[in-house]
Amino acid sequence: MSVDIKAFSDALTPGTLNKLHAVALGKSTELPRMRVIASLPLLDADAHSNLIAIAEDKNVPIRLRKVAVSSLGRLKDRPLDVIQRHALDSDAGVAAAAVKILGRVGNADSLNTLKQVHSDPILKPRVAFAAALISHRFNLPGHELPSVKSATYLDLPRATLSVKARATDAEEDKTIRSTLAQHSLALPTALATWDLECGKKRWALVLDKSLLSPWKPDQFATRKQYLGQLATRNHVTGTYAPGLAFLVTGMGSGRMEVGMYRSSGQLIFGGEGRIEGEVFHFSMRATDLPGASATVIEGSYGPSGLDFKISSAVNRTRPAMQPSQTKIG
Repeated sequence: MSVDIKAFSDALTPGTLNKLHAVALGKSTELPRMRVIASLPLLDADAHSNLIAIAEDKNVPIRLRKVAVSSLGRLKDRPLDVIQRHALDSDAGVAAAAVKILGRVGNADSLNTLKQVHSDPILKPRVAFAAALISHRFNLPGHELPSVKSATYLDLPRATLSVKARATDAEEDKTIRSTLAQHSLALPTALATWDLECGKKRWALVLDKSLLSPWKPDQFATRKQYLGQLATRNHVTGTYAPGLAFLVTGMGSGRMEVGMYRSSGQLIFGGEGRIEGEVFHFSMRATDLPGASATVIEGSYGPSGLDFKISSAVNRTRPAMQPSQTKIG
């Protein structure tokens, strides 16, 4: 008989917590082990020691060690030194999990760790993006991303669907904040959130309000900025995944390069921004990737608020990748 973890979390007692930790450590099969390891940060703020033990145990399957490392990043009191150590793990999968977390919650010291990560075809772009994300979050020199001008973009869409944008209500804002916090995101304390809707798809645009107070447009145009996230909504659970990181790189003379990136470092939308008077204006287009739709994102952000518009092609304009046939025997 399967037992739902929520049944434990609704009435947590020392006994139920002990059961969960027993499952996480492989001493019980009452619940799916991977699911319990992933849920421990939400159920027990003092799960550090067992999560560290799982992550460091070479006899534990790699897939579970990766989840344990990710769960360490979801704790409120994150053991950053442990996560940095796992970025140097001999297994590329475990290292990749740690590298992603460091990009989201690491600090300037984490950059030194990222320099030591062993070279690997999978890890290399992830390490580069994690370092770039840290440098944008703290406006640090170096670790530059490739210019968005070097990307190839889809043509402007003809027939388009417009995305509805509105400010979230209090309950929606709470859900966005709480579920994104579970994904190891070091979100600013001052946030502005908007709900975006197109057909059956929903997103949340999460922007850093602290950049506007005090609003210094001349400095904004010369700095690196982590502006926020374009988070994706699960239409079944109503929760949000991080989606795309929104980064701005000041180029001087009131102009900026802007981009939205996956956690792997892949550029999904890219373009330019500019300061006009007291307002930051930006415009981005979809990069030419398999399965992408021609999309234009335009907006402005300033002390008076956000003006945001997305136009997306009615039909997919870039064919999805097709599986190739392999002859066996």
